[in-house]
Amino acid sequence: MRRSSRLLVIATVVAVATGCSTFSDNDLAAKVGDAELTQAQLSDRLADLDNTDNAPERVDGGVARAQITSWIRQAVADDVGLLDQYAAGDGSLPITCFYVVPVTDRAQGDQVLSRLRDGEEWDAVAGSISPEAAAQSRQPCTAVSTLIPEVADTLGALKPGEPQVIELGDPVSTFVVRAHDIDELDIDEFLNAVATADQTLLQDFIAGAGDSGVYVDPRFGDFDPDQFSVIPLG
Repeated sequence: MRRSSRLLVIATVVAVATGCSTFSDNDLAAKVGDAELTQAQLSDRLADLDNTDNAPERVDGGVARAQITSWIRQAVADDVGLLDQYAAGDGSLPITCFYVVPVTDRAQGDQVLSRLRDGEEWDAVAGSISPEAAAQSRQPCTAVSTLIPEVADTLGALKPGEPQVIELGDPVSTFVVRAHDIDELDIDEFLNAVATADQTLLQDFIAGAGDSGVYVDPRFGDFDPDQFSVIPLG
């Protein structure tokens, strides 16, 4: 389906679902500060839900609003500096989001690091070691304070793009770990970990929505700061 047709389908479906009869001529679906989500980008996000161009034909207003909500949360997290703190890996953000795969020893771990640093994809490298372990290698974002002390400092200081080898226990068990890249983050999972780790950080994030200036095109709904979500127009 052509992008223009997909956009029309999305706007029509959402308008019917929300009961909104007011259509703007704005190309924006949402905006946070200087960051913009265009209708074309929203269409692509919806199509990517199941990797088919026909996905928007089956999308209802709730799914579109959920996608806009996710984008807003990530944009606010970026605007208030949470994503920069995460990327810095300096311990200032007390959460970690990582992948892990077991290796036989330090030598194999170093070989894995070399392959990753040479540009090989994590799935391919981890899968060549253990397909089963690779399939379960993604760990959810979590507060560093919930981790065992032996790994808390290392995992709390992981930086995207900088995998590490960690060794635990006696006898030693060896693992390769890497941080989620920014574009791999599940923003809701990320924010739940922030809430567990430091309520002050979460409150700063919520306040940041007002400071950033969140806009949602009325054809898609309205932003509710209390729910931190896009809701249907009443």
